[in-house]
Amino acid sequence: MNKAILIAPIGTEAQIVTTTIDLLAITHIQINEAIVLHSIGDPQLENAAEQLKTELAAYPELQYTIKPFSTGEGSIKNLDTPEEIDVLFNCLYNEVRTQKNRGNTVYLLCSGGRKIAAAYAMLVAQMLFDPDDKLLYLISKGEYLRTKTMHPVTAQDFRDCRLLEIPFLEWSSVLPSIAEIRQLENPWEAYARIQSLQLEMKYGKAQSFIENQCTKAERKVLELAAAHGMSNAQIAAKQYVSERTVETHMRSLLRKAAFYFEIPDITRAQLIVLTQTYYQMKIREK
Repeated sequence: MNKAILIAPIGTEAQIVTTTIDLLAITHIQINEAIVLHSIGDPQLENAAEQLKTELAAYPELQYTIKPFSTGEGSIKNLDTPEEIDVLFNCLYNEVRTQKNRGNTVYLLCSGGRKIAAAYAMLVAQMLFDPDDKLLYLISKGEYLRTKTMHPVTAQDFRDCRLLEIPFLEWSSVLPSIAEIRQLENPWEAYARIQSLQLEMKYGKAQSFIENQCTKAERKVLELAAAHGMSNAQIAAKQYVSERTVETHMRSLLRKAAFYFEIPDITRAQLIVLTQTYYQMKIREK
């Protein structure tokens, strides 16, 4: 059974979790489980975690886990070393990965804790999310924020807090092997694999265009433009043809590329970006 899972890194502001759950409930989204992650060593952080235990226990039928960012490599205290940032990335990635492998919908809150946590939450969303998953940011202000109210109740409370859905590039919609990525426990290994898949996809798309859609003369013009950065005049001199001939080939290339890549009014610069990967790979093969 698909469940709605809230994953929430927090700092000292415990109310971001309860407020998020309440605001989601208003939109008829019932969170089944909350996973709260926090740093250790700061009394304020630990007090916030303790406060949340009491608050979350009051929600009927809500399962919850409150735990520190931690792996076999250590726990997070200050997030001021590369090692601690790796722990953060690892924890966020694997919490989301676990839920996606269980078939659950994830609501990832990126407004708690340090700014670096929000940045890595965005990356994890791009790597692992499906279209139904949500990356959320809570904005609170005024008296609601000042008094650290745990639940919006009054009309003013609801005016003082707002839940935003943050857009992100969903890689699973364009990559063919997202299920493969979700089997990898190491987030850096998963990231490298995604980059490799993206490169393969770009190469395949460019290869099909160049080898199947372009004439021999057009291919040579495109190669000199994309792989060597030549202008029309330089290409004409290199090929011993008129500049007008090169311009004719380039117009034909742009017309074909606009249809193939589905980019109306495609520019020369865009065409070069879209096809450079093909030539870069060819150079490496030599």
